[in-house]
Formats: sequence, structure tokens, C-alpha cells
Amino acid sequence: MADMGRLFVAVDIGPEARASLAACGRSVAKAFPGARWVRPETMHLTVRFLGDTPLDRAEDLGRILGDAVRGWRPFSCRLRGVGVFPDVRRPVVVWAGVGEGREALTELAQNIRDALQRGGFGRDPRPFAAHVTLARIPRGTRVDPRAVEAALDAAAPRNLADVPVRHVALYRSVLTPAGARYQSLWIGALGHPDPAAGG
Repeated sequence: MADMGRLFVAVDIGPEARASLAACGRSVAKAFPGARWVRPETMHLTVRFLGDTPLDRAEDLGRILGDAVRGWRPFSCRLRGVGVFPDVRRPVVVWAGVGEGREALTELAQNIRDALQRGGFGRDPRPFAAHVTLARIPRGTRVDPRAVEAALDAAAPRNLADVPVRHVALYRSVLTPAGARYQSLWIGALGHPDPAAGG
């Protein structure tokens, strides 16, 4: 039986953006008691979560992703504001949104998701939502919806960081007692057919 790994495709947001998002998380944390905040070094923009995937297919994934990003020019997007999934009464995820550049990021993500589906990696039933996860809240945690709304309203106008979208990466998520650790399996530059780096 082939070795399996929890794989996902993502855009790295860089250390400055991570620091800004961590500071934003601290500013709204009081409204989310019991939340598990994402470590800054693991923050990213997920393009497609593949889940448990045979690791011997990583080379196929790299080829598909390389073809999918070859025709794309690098662009930038701006992280802006904070929201929750699914709503303020029972939030389970706290996220930072994408303002400027969201349309280009969405188009790139859809192109990659379509290419992966054609390549035999299935269709993601969830529509792409451009965001960076800041925290996860255990289901059943009680929150004050008014406090949540006030925190989100206060953070809504904030420009958090500008993110240059130059590369797309394939990562393996390895669960450890200290939390998830991400191993890069493939990194490809937009507009270039060959990997920019390897894992």
C-alpha cells in the first residue's frame, strides 16, 4: 500500500504578512475565548486542500501544477479585514480576507482546481474562498455575538498586508504534538514551467 500524506496547494504569504496577521489576531482574541490560534509560521493562502493522497503521486501533482501556472503573470493581493465562518453566533474559523487582487487569486485558484480535477484528483465540492485562517474554535464554544461583531467591525477597515503572488507550492501537512508542520514537496513560479525549488 502506498504511503499517504495530507497534501494541499497554497500560496505563501511571507514573514511580514504573517507578523501583521498575528498582531491582528491578538487585537481580536478577546472576542474568541477558547480559540486555537494558528502559529504565524504556518499561515498561508490555501488554493486546494487534497487531503490524504498517495505520496508517489507528488511528481504527477507537480507536473499538473506547473502546467496550470505556466501562463500566469505574477500579481499582488492585499489582505484586509477579519471575518468568521460560518457566522458570528457559532464561529468555528476566524480568518483574514483578501481585498485588492482577490479576483486574480480566485481565477488562479480555479484554474489550478480545474487542472487537478482533469488530472484525476477529484473535484473540491467547496467553492474557493480567498482567506488566511487565523484561528479555529472548537464546536460548542460559547461566544458573545455582540463582542464578535464589534471585533470584526473594528478590524474590517484594516489593510493588513500586501502579498506578492509569485509562486504556488504543494505542501504535506505532518501532525505533531506541537501542531501541524508543513513540508514543501514542490514549488513552482508563475509564468515558468519548471519548479523554482524542490522539497
